[in-house]
Amino acid sequence: MLHSSVLAYWDCLARSDRNPDIQGYAVRLSTYIANLCLVILMTWSQGNINSSVHVILMQAYTIFIAASVSLSRKKLSIADAHFVFSITISPLSLYLVYSTFRLMMRKPTTLYRRLGESKTWTAIWSTLMLVIWIVLECMIYATRGYVFDRETCTIVTFKGWLFYRLAAAAVSFNYALFFVPVLLFMYLLYSLRHCKDIYREYKRCQGKVVKWRFPFSRILQIPWSFLRPS
Repeated sequence: MLHSSVLAYWDCLARSDRNPDIQGYAVRLSTYIANLCLVILMTWSQGNINSSVHVILMQAYTIFIAASVSLSRKKLSIADAHFVFSITISPLSLYLVYSTFRLMMRKPTTLYRRLGESKTWTAIWSTLMLVIWIVLECMIYATRGYVFDRETCTIVTFKGWLFYRLAAAAVSFNYALFFVPVLLFMYLLYSLRHCKDIYREYKRCQGKVVKWRFPFSRILQIPWSFLRPS
């Protein structure tokens, strides 16, 4: 019974219509590339990151607006609704919402410390994005008879939703593994570019500690000197 319900759910998604304005190839490609580039900028950039955060919000709300237009015309398909929910919940968007909650709880957050003057509006738009996620998810499973009345199938169950989320998370994790070699290559380039700085830091750390007695233990002392608090 569980297997048949899951297959029916996936078959419904596969046969559902797709709006190219929402999940066209250009939209997907630009979203993936932008998120990858923004991760690099937000991680290694030392300046203001307002532009990077604005790009994240602009991409999410552009897709939300396209989905709202389709919804107002009763042309929002089940596949489009799932895509909107999945593509906007990127790791950067989740990090933005998480940082907003930390800001509301008056806890220190690295993201908002680097935003500068647009903290209030960023917090408002981030909170609204979370509200849209919740409304969209409830709409898919609570009002499917009204929203998806043009669909040929409206088989949307909690079991199918659960397996869909697990499968989507597994696929996202597999795609993320492809970026591990890229990350290692970037660390290699950084090490070659700043090898002198790394060596000077190593010598500085070595000058503060007493060398361990046994020769073999000194090999372990090299990484330990970087891991311990300076």
